[in-house]
Amino acid sequence: MTDSNQPPPLPLDCRHGRCHPLWGTLAISLCAVVVAMLICLLVFHGLLPDWTPHYTTAARTLPATDPVTAAAIADADRAKSAANLDKIGYLIHEYCGDHNGDFPDSFPTLLLEGNYVSSVFVNPASTDTPAVGPTQQAIADKLLAGGHCSYVYLGRGLDCTGSSPEDAIAAYEIPLHPGDGANVLLVYGDVKYVDAAHVAKIIAQAKAGSFPVRLPVP
Repeated sequence: MTDSNQPPPLPLDCRHGRCHPLWGTLAISLCAVVVAMLICLLVFHGLLPDWTPHYTTAARTLPATDPVTAAAIADADRAKSAANLDKIGYLIHEYCGDHNGDFPDSFPTLLLEGNYVSSVFVNPASTDTPAVGPTQQAIADKLLAGGHCSYVYLGRGLDCTGSSPEDAIAAYEIPLHPGDGANVLLVYGDVKYVDAAHVAKIIAQAKAGSFPVRLPVP
């Protein structure tokens, strides 16, 4: 006879502790990990769609022809080029301080004076590249050789002692496209943006030999 209060015998597989509840939990967790790994592998190999968001990629692929995007890019390019002219104006006035107020004869003269970097003469939005060379003289010789300067210098003969007219132009940016406006550096360091009609008048004055070239009246 058996005692009715005696627990029933354990199944064969449970007699060595194999049926402990922890084993079931571990088995479920292991299965979940394996399934997750399989899903990742399938996504990686392109067999399943990738549901992860791509905010950065979407932002980078906005079409450049979108009016808002194109305007923002143009404004940023204009600001970078204006910053270059502002730096050039500062360098010119440093030169003036060492040369009795006179402007340099040319950009290469300015470049040689202070061992400045040639990248300041390149509009970042253009296809021009900074002039390079083994010496500062070699760099200065290449500066105006073509493709290394995005600005036209008109400052020869000007000075910063107060005798030059305030609207005299020291340099202007070469427009990137026909019909574009351009940034203009004035004799005392101001940088202004002018439209295409004013750029045409500035170029006409320079070609006619009318110096100093002055900012056209709006």
